[in-house]
Amino acid sequence: MGSTASLFNVGDRVRVRKHQTTELEEPYVGPYEIIESKGPVYTLQIPGYGPYTVHHNRTKKFCDIESFSKIEPKTYPDEDTEEQETSIRRSSRPIRIPPGNLEFVKKCLSSFLCRELCRKHVTEHSRT
Repeated sequence: MGSTASLFNVGDRVRVRKHQTTELEEPYVGPYEIIESKGPVYTLQIPGYGPYTVHHNRTKKFCDIESFSKIEPKTYPDEDTEEQETSIRRSSRPIRIPPGNLEFVKKCLSSFLCRELCRKHVTEHSRT
């Protein structure tokens, strides 16, 4: 049999696959630091538990999200550096509420109803 090269080095951080998980449960736990490596078998330091031996087929490298946030996005010369202004406007289209839903709107969406009534009140007074 040939020797297997180590996938991870001492000091690397890895996540460990659980034996059994439910559908919605995260299959990996960690990250844990590798404190010893013997071929494909690693000894991990688990806080509050101590050393834990695991085979490489139950591990995967831990990718720290913070290291990705430090990468500056590339800018390309053909991109416009000026920000485009966006206009925010409300639609002047009247909204009709079916009579069956009116009680729900009064009860749960009172701010929406108030906004519509205020708009009607303003438009009625501007016509006179």
